[in-house]
Amino acid sequence: RSDQRRRPAAMDSSPDSTPTTASAMESASLSSGKEPAARGRHFFLATGDPSDKLFSAVWILVTIAFCGLSAGLGGATNGWELGLYAPLFSHAVQWLVCTLHAFPYQTEVYYDLTGSITYALLAVGTLSITAGRTRSVHARQLVATAFVLVWCTRLGSFLFQRIRRDSKDGRFDSLKPYFVAFFGTWNIQGAWCFLTGLAVWAANARDPAEQPAFGWLDGVGVCVWCVGFGIEVVADRQKAAWRALPSSKGRYIDVGLWRYSRHPNYFCEVAIWWAYYLFSLAAGLPLVNWTISGAAFLTCLFVLPHASLDVTEVLSSRKYPQYAEYQATVSRFFPLPPLPAGERAPMRPVDAVLIGWFCVGLAVTFFVDIEAVLVQRPDLYGLDAAHTPLWPPEPCVRAVRWWSAAADPLMHARPVWFRAAIWVEVLVQAPFYAVAIYAFVRQRSWVRVPAIVYATVLLTIMPIVLAEQYFGPHASRRPLLVTAVYGAYVLMPVLLLVRVWSVDVFPSTPLAKRKAAGLAGGEAAAPAARRVRSPARKRA
Repeated sequence: RSDQRRRPAAMDSSPDSTPTTASAMESASLSSGKEPAARGRHFFLATGDPSDKLFSAVWILVTIAFCGLSAGLGGATNGWELGLYAPLFSHAVQWLVCTLHAFPYQTEVYYDLTGSITYALLAVGTLSITAGRTRSVHARQLVATAFVLVWCTRLGSFLFQRIRRDSKDGRFDSLKPYFVAFFGTWNIQGAWCFLTGLAVWAANARDPAEQPAFGWLDGVGVCVWCVGFGIEVVADRQKAAWRALPSSKGRYIDVGLWRYSRHPNYFCEVAIWWAYYLFSLAAGLPLVNWTISGAAFLTCLFVLPHASLDVTEVLSSRKYPQYAEYQATVSRFFPLPPLPAGERAPMRPVDAVLIGWFCVGLAVTFFVDIEAVLVQRPDLYGLDAAHTPLWPPEPCVRAVRWWSAAADPLMHARPVWFRAAIWVEVLVQAPFYAVAIYAFVRQRSWVRVPAIVYATVLLTIMPIVLAEQYFGPHASRRPLLVTAVYGAYVLMPVLLLVRVWSVDVFPSTPLAKRKAAGLAGGEAAAPAARRVRSPARKRA
């Protein structure tokens, strides 16, 4: 037991490696507090703790829940007749490998490799079924499938070589002796493979004749994928080269791409899966469809507090003594220039909420709201080039049409004052969103005045819009739904005003104050004093 208690200190030597399903399992392994009671294999947890049965039941429920999630998304996306084959296959591969090899031999060596092979089989399988049924293949389907094959081949070989070198992944130590827990982690990988690749599986399942031609939205997806994949490869190679240096022992990498983001490979991974979502939109799916769940889930997993990314940070802080200093100077997720040591305080939860709001507002402005001023005649959109602008994308226009028909007649009527309000949003609010994201991430107090202007403008416009929605000639038939959607445009400016009410929005840390006073470390005071002229000498 004492030897087993010491084992977590020697966990996986690369907690920041390119993300796989094991990243999603770290929190379960750490929060459970379970350790193997004895070497060997057990069907249920057997540590002798009273919570054993409860924890085993939780793993069984988690396994059932993830199976249901895959089945539900498959049916909702491609229909119950066709949509169940891919999730069933994805899970079945994991079940077989776990039951026939991983659990009997107590090994996780083939965990990541099995996931990569599953991705490849799903990509080729969904494309082959469509090609066999329609006797044709769309260029978009070939590109998306090729991208998945390149990605999973590179990642699978990289992770397999790493675990062959390290011989194990410490995140599974407390789970693999117990079948219900170890099987649950493999089952989650089945859901992970199907969920994250759902956009590609859906694009492959659509009839090529019903898909639009390969267009500019596909080009954006290709560019995003290539940039994300290239940077991810560079980040992984930089980290591998760092570990090979004798001088890097006991030190976390802080050079190259890792100087600008603590997880550049995670950031690029998220970008890759959003590129796949763009392919699904280009294939003709609505702007908001079930395939967004994969990219959204992956983003939340790495961005939200206390998710997989934070667990990875805990593992790194345990292994590397200087990691706390690294956290204080380098951006958590998005690549940004590093800060001087000690000049940034920990981010408040309300700041994280506001940053998320600014990101959503920026996307809504340029993908949705701008449609009201660029598409002059919605009824003629798509009929000729004069009434079909290049921006916004067609899926965004379809989403606006659906929303205006379902709940918002004002969006369809578009009176002059409404278009003027949209122009104010495009010219005033959108630039503020971009500036505010930077200011809140970098903790710059000068954002106070722009934030007050933004909140004042929005709180002036929204009562007019809501009054029109409730009582005007274009009143909504679903006022509660409109209030639920547009209410955020009232609540968030109020929250922002409360946050920036103090003149010192982001109080300086003690070190920053000392630097500002020329007293940092007690070394700048003497030179500064020598440079100051006395008043008498200055007058003379």
